Amino acid sequence: MNPATGPDDRTLRIGYERCQIGRSGLPYRAATEDPVLHRLMRMAGRAYLTQEQEAPAMPRTDNPFQRYSAALGRVVEDKDAVDRMRALHGFTLEECRAALRVPGLQPRVASRLRARIRTLERDQPEPEDGGAE
Repeated sequence: MNPATGPDDRTLRIGYERCQIGRSGLPYRAATEDPVLHRLMRMAGRAYLTQEQEAPAMPRTDNPFQRYSAALGRVVEDKDAVDRMRALHGFTLEECRAALRVPGLQPRVASRLRARIRTLERDQPEPEDGGAE
């Protein structure tokens, strides 16, 4: 690979796609010749490649209220009741059960988790039934 065109060309192409410059009808070659667009594409491409390389794997945790924040670059936890109530709507049955074991869980959140567990258990198909009635 030619070092003068290889990595920089890949960075520019990624930036061209990420900035959606092609949607305006401007071809790639014309965009690279414009100094402002060239710089924008290079910055967007580098940012994307850096994010792709540096995103750490989410550590395994028993607390489903913890999640990785790409904006902050670290693991954050929903601690107040409003954020936890918002988060539990996307939880699976196992995550709901794990959330009930989180220390310091607010009573209202625990009540909503138990209701979610009942809903998920009710909506689960019976393995022996096979769906026949």
